[in-house]
Amino acid sequence: MAPEDVSVLHTLAEAFLESDAATRAIAAIDRIEEVSDIADPALAWLRSKAYWLRGEEDEARRAFKAYLRARAAE
Repeated sequence: MAPEDVSVLHTLAEAFLESDAATRAIAAIDRIEEVSDIADPALAWLRSKAYWLRGEEDEARRAFKAYLRARAAE
């Protein structure tokens, strides 16, 4: 589709989360981090949601704390 387009990948990650496809959302988030040179705190928030959907509450909490730290640093 558009493996290098961050906005498309971001939309895909959100869509995967809405359809309970957490593993696919994490893959899209990982890809965004690979191709983007801009740090986006929203990715940590999306990652937190994905981990929560997969039942990985500890990872979800860690990702959410990373999101809060990144937002505070902005």
